[in-house]
Amino acid sequence: MNRNTVQVDIKVPPPGPNALKWAEFHRRYAARSTYHKGFIWDRSRPAIGPFCTDVDGNVILDFVSHVGSSALGYNHPDLLGFTHLQRIDPDRYAGCDFIGAWGEDPEKCPFPTPSHLHYKLMEITSQFGFGSAFFSNSGAEAVENAIKICYDRKKNYGYGICFYGAFHGRTLGALSLNRSKKIQRDWFPQVPNIMDFPYCTCRDQACNCGWMVCCTGKEGIRSRLDHFLDPDIGLVDPEEVAFIILEPIQGEGGYNVPNVDFIKEVGRLARRYSIPLISDEIQAGLGRTGKLWAIEHFGIQPDIITVAKPLRVGATLGKT
Repeated sequence: MNRNTVQVDIKVPPPGPNALKWAEFHRRYAARSTYHKGFIWDRSRPAIGPFCTDVDGNVILDFVSHVGSSALGYNHPDLLGFTHLQRIDPDRYAGCDFIGAWGEDPEKCPFPTPSHLHYKLMEITSQFGFGSAFFSNSGAEAVENAIKICYDRKKNYGYGICFYGAFHGRTLGALSLNRSKKIQRDWFPQVPNIMDFPYCTCRDQACNCGWMVCCTGKEGIRSRLDHFLDPDIGLVDPEEVAFIILEPIQGEGGYNVPNVDFIKEVGRLARRYSIPLISDEIQAGLGRTGKLWAIEHFGIQPDIITVAKPLRVGATLGKT
């Protein structure tokens, strides 16, 4: 398969007979999830760049980078070039338990290790003044660690603020922050004191999503979050808020691109009241929006960034 000449080729409209066979085989013992029987990727067949092949021989253009986890596509030559160096297994481990080196000198290492990944992540977050990274297994774990850091930092009543349409993971703490689908939160106990607000995507001044509200007296029109945190007429003392978490561009909630003023307002209030701001970049980060971090499009400074998917490991990034 040649990256420059390959074309989409649908021989059998999905799901074909082999896809149905695999779907039935897999689902017999697999727990219910978001599996889609129309696409069964065949790892034994050719794949290059954004193109891959399914079990019925259809060549498919993968528009979503394997659910956001393969930012460089399939069989990137620079990645394949490293495979000859891998002489042992396993090649992935919990990087917080022990340090894995490659040779005697980290400055002359031909193969990047988790140690080098720490340096790289600090290099590409230097604009935020970050100085520390913690690795975990997944994006959900990265979020869990982010909110734990905030709870530990603030040591207050632990109010957390999230936004409509949010998806931050499937573990219990992250689940409490989700606002994208009811089924994700049914029956499960929630972390207390999580407040949610509209995620404004309005494209004109006539904001009708509920983010802007008309206040009594001299306040006039202001954001709902501004009103909520107001020390005089708000509902919660800003000192009681442990964190604000948002996706700079939402994914699971519907690929929602926010109003720029909305994001700036969230950043302004986080700074004003010294509330840690978490930018969840698990789906939007690492160049997927044209900048390394989606939050950079809006000119605000996060205190913590969570990242995973194309990184192939979860990471919580922040200041030392």
